[in-house]
Amino acid sequence: MDESACLKEWYNKKNIDVPTLYLCDERYRRYLFRVACWEDNENNYEYIRDKICEFIQIDNNLYTLNTKTQLMRYIDGEIMMMTLNLIEDLNI
Repeated sequence: MDESACLKEWYNKKNIDVPTLYLCDERYRRYLFRVACWEDNENNYEYIRDKICEFIQIDNNLYTLNTKTQLMRYIDGEIMMMTLNLIEDLNI
């Protein structure tokens, strides 16, 4: 599965549990290692990187499940917008 399809799948996940958070931590670590530059000519996306780091630093347990789920949805939505902007910039 490519990263775009993976991102859409995660964004649309309905049931999030603690083991799912561990998988999301792995996915976000992969993004941190693979994305070399968090900005383009007009936009700076470093705030997404910062939110990913914040997400990873939060423990995975029942007490943080809701917080991390909301943060995950925010991050994934922002990454989707970032990739749309980058694709749009390439088409110009």
